[in-house]
Amino acid sequence: MKRLNSILALYRKIGFKNLVNKIFFRIVRPGFNLYYKYSNLIIEKGSYNVKWEIKELKLPRPTNYVNLKCIADNYLDGKCFILGYGLKSVVNNGGEIDYHYDFFNNKAFDTGRVSQKDYLVDGADIKVPWEVARLKELVYLALLYDYKSDGHESYPEIISNRIQQFASLNKIGSGIHWQCPMEVGIRMVNLISTFCLLKQNNKHSLLDDSLPFIYQHYRYLSAHDEFNFGLRNNHHLSCLCSSIIGAVFFQDYKRLKQLKSKLLNEFNYQFNDDGSNFESSTSYHRYSLDMICWALYFIDEKRFTKRFENKLIKSFKFIKNITNDITNTVPLIGDNDSGWFLNIAPELSKDMLNLKFNYNFVFNHLKYGTFSNEFIYMFSKKDKLDSDYSEYVFRNIKPSSFSRKKYTFDLCSQHFDEYYYPNFGLLVLKNENTYISFRTGGQSCGHMHNDALSVELWINGSCIVKDPGVSVYTSHPEKRNLYRSSFSHFQPTVDSNEQNSLLNGLFSLSNNTAKGLFRGENCYFSYYEINQQPIFRVLSILHGKLEINDLSLAGQLNEVNLDFINSLYCENYGS
Repeated sequence: MKRLNSILALYRKIGFKNLVNKIFFRIVRPGFNLYYKYSNLIIEKGSYNVKWEIKELKLPRPTNYVNLKCIADNYLDGKCFILGYGLKSVVNNGGEIDYHYDFFNNKAFDTGRVSQKDYLVDGADIKVPWEVARLKELVYLALLYDYKSDGHESYPEIISNRIQQFASLNKIGSGIHWQCPMEVGIRMVNLISTFCLLKQNNKHSLLDDSLPFIYQHYRYLSAHDEFNFGLRNNHHLSCLCSSIIGAVFFQDYKRLKQLKSKLLNEFNYQFNDDGSNFESSTSYHRYSLDMICWALYFIDEKRFTKRFENKLIKSFKFIKNITNDITNTVPLIGDNDSGWFLNIAPELSKDMLNLKFNYNFVFNHLKYGTFSNEFIYMFSKKDKLDSDYSEYVFRNIKPSSFSRKKYTFDLCSQHFDEYYYPNFGLLVLKNENTYISFRTGGQSCGHMHNDALSVELWINGSCIVKDPGVSVYTSHPEKRNLYRSSFSHFQPTVDSNEQNSLLNGLFSLSNNTAKGLFRGENCYFSYYEINQQPIFRVLSILHGKLEINDLSLAGQLNEVNLDFINSLYCENYGS
């Protein structure tokens, strides 16, 4: 009876569908674990019986030698730049890199076989050891060796030793570094890039012993691509893009053809018709686009459908149009992930959203010119708002029944370029010294925040208020929920009501977002609902002033503390 009551309580909390999924997973998990164990054993043994016919991939050569040298020197000293956390020593007491430790929170992860649940260690951030285990420093060392400067002769041997060390500590399928296929794929791409850089310098023989380990990554991705028939995200996209690069490298052209077709379909699934990404995050838009462009860069046959090419252009255009020209960054809407898929031009600056370097190479191979010249010229004209917006008429509502708040700001100009993305739910008004973003919708997703009707505002080059971004994911749930909260954004709130409950998981929100953009004369407005009662926000630009009027029928509007919101700002994940 007690067990039945606990099941009923769980049903009330998570719903019927999630309950069935949990019960089904509990039943099939032992069989799945057995399959997982033996399939990985087959992959491991089979990887040593392959006749290698690999293709040398050509990587672009960065010009920022000084930055590259500085970062590589830190890696040689056992220090890594990890996401937004900064520079940190990642060696243990024995002087070796510890790939299973969160050095910022001083927490260790299990080195054996673990499930997804087991890598959620209280007070620890799994993204820290995952970032170290991407082995991106090997690419930087190989790039420096490619410069053929004095003092770099030992780098190929150092690279080989590090790969062998990691492989010996992380057998296929064992430990946290095989539990997320996305991370497996990114690590494989870095290993392949390192191999090819040394191969073109006739130093690949040192890495020949690492080829089976790289091939294990490739085979593993074919069996674990994070695909599901429900909501897929950047993880599956990363697996696809990594597998494409692996298929090119291992000259698996039959699978490459299949993967290319899947990529086109997945791009159409994950990117909206207006070019924005469906995950309600500007940072994940950049991240997903980064993955796609590197996959396209390594594909020899670059014939794509017109629909794909047009949407790809729109996805670049989205970043360009929402960029704050004052700071050269985009608003941190939704979750922020400061990682890169393949970053061969590491910067010491904190600007993690600069797309220009990586994508010049892609667009040089397509027909659109470079991102910095022809591309910008072709798409410099501002978007026009669609003409089919519904009119919202206030009927049978007495003005006295509203709770009102008004905010007024002096502007330097009355004329703005105007961009609206209805699928993403974002309006941007900007000129050379003013930037206004207005959140007018969104799609329910794990990286979404309670940010309906929020505004980011810069006037005369100065920040008035900005979206705080996000600090962490799993290590501090209360901190993550603070950044996801309605009360951490410049938006109308009522009493203690969140737009969506934060109690259904760290990566789960329902879809109580703003209802789209409506236009009046010299104004824009939108609304969301609490208990089926509307809360409106109206932005008016008239006579050199921005006036924000908040109107509520759902209860008493709260005062907004702009200083508190700005104090939360985290430029990068982990900062």
